[in-house]
Amino acid sequence: MSPNAIPNEEQIEALLSEVRLEPGAKLERRLRSAPWTPQAAARRRGVAVLSIALLALALLMAGTPLGRAWAEQFFHFFPTATSNSFPLSTQEMEMAAVPGQSVQPIFDVKIAPVSPWASRNLIGGQAMITPVPLAGCDDPILAYQFACQAANAEALAGFQAKHLPGDTNDWFFKGAWGIQETQEIWFSYQAVSFLGTHANLTISQGVGDFPAEDKWSAVPESAIKSVHVGDYPAEYVQGGFVVFSGTTAAVWSSDDLSQRLRWKEGQRWFEIDEENAYWLKPGVADLVALAKSMTYERGAYQQRVNPNDMTSFKDAETVTGFDLLEPGLLPEDFHLANLRYDAKAQELRAQYLFKGALYLPHAGGLVVTETPLGAVSPDRLPEAHLLDATGRSPLGDGIGIYMLAPSKEPWTMDDSFTVWKPDVPQLIWKQGGLLVEMYYYAVPDYGGRLNESDMLTIAKSFK
Repeated sequence: MSPNAIPNEEQIEALLSEVRLEPGAKLERRLRSAPWTPQAAARRRGVAVLSIALLALALLMAGTPLGRAWAEQFFHFFPTATSNSFPLSTQEMEMAAVPGQSVQPIFDVKIAPVSPWASRNLIGGQAMITPVPLAGCDDPILAYQFACQAANAEALAGFQAKHLPGDTNDWFFKGAWGIQETQEIWFSYQAVSFLGTHANLTISQGVGDFPAEDKWSAVPESAIKSVHVGDYPAEYVQGGFVVFSGTTAAVWSSDDLSQRLRWKEGQRWFEIDEENAYWLKPGVADLVALAKSMTYERGAYQQRVNPNDMTSFKDAETVTGFDLLEPGLLPEDFHLANLRYDAKAQELRAQYLFKGALYLPHAGGLVVTETPLGAVSPDRLPEAHLLDATGRSPLGDGIGIYMLAPSKEPWTMDDSFTVWKPDVPQLIWKQGGLLVEMYYYAVPDYGGRLNESDMLTIAKSFK
């Protein structure tokens, strides 16, 4: 056939009958795995058999340490985040915004007799749990002890809880509560530095799976560290999603002062959540040690008095070893928030905080320190202050109060609230072998002022 000749139909058919198609390597691989081939059908049967075998193996090994370790490679106790950041909704941005302080008109605070019952176990004026009537727990003091708190929580949640064997050197029991709907129990512990910084430790537990959580509780997979609580696989995470000022997204920060430990024991899940204990510098080993120490034995719990967070003068006298003075009058809607003892200086510090219907944290406070005269340096005694600069008001029985000049300059408390002492003097006097110092402060949002006359009236009420 001539190279330029056009083949006719018969010639084309003859040429095609002699062609042998040889697929390329890439096409051959695809064709060999086509779903209609016998090999693919055999593979499908093999996958089905393997899936059933793996499921049976998982069920068989779920209750063994080896099985749990195997499952840990495929499942997480923490919900995993798909990204290290996420945008904030309009509502979240409003909640994250730091409100500016609004200066309220100054008003005179009234004084009233001290309430016979004021407890640190109240949050925003609401009890942490709804007590279940239990024998021996109707006493207002016993009701907030560990035994009654734990029993109430168990009665609400419907199962026996696992807890620390007692207060530790750093963590002290604060309260417990149960949730009937989700079958959860929470134990709250607190550490307090002498400067008043609070850190929180929460031990939560429940039946079944971990509760459903939102994006704020999720964790980037790279932040999850596999550990063990005894024979049980566990996971540890340090950090959390935070929002920096002026931004519109939450970002993961491993420097966030929080850490969590999660594990399961059969059908029971557990979590230890610690935050803000920067002076204790806890780590994964500390959380694992707490988890391993947990017990179901109720009678073994040893509750201790925290010298940095006492709530009764009876406890404070036991810790300090000397008789203390208590006020009979306080500014209205103020309550005893805490008592702290500095053993080195032999100084007890009592803080009374405003807690009215409109709860403003640190809105106003009355601070009183009591120190045995033998432990006081001469420059702190009333005799060291100039009468012509401060004045003096008699209390009777030869006891005097010295009025120190009020502070006009604002100062900060807890690095977050600007406070000042508006036109109120600091008082200092000797009584019952003690040097007593008292001052009042308020934030601009509150505006309550304690005048000099009422300060003197409160001072005279100390017994």
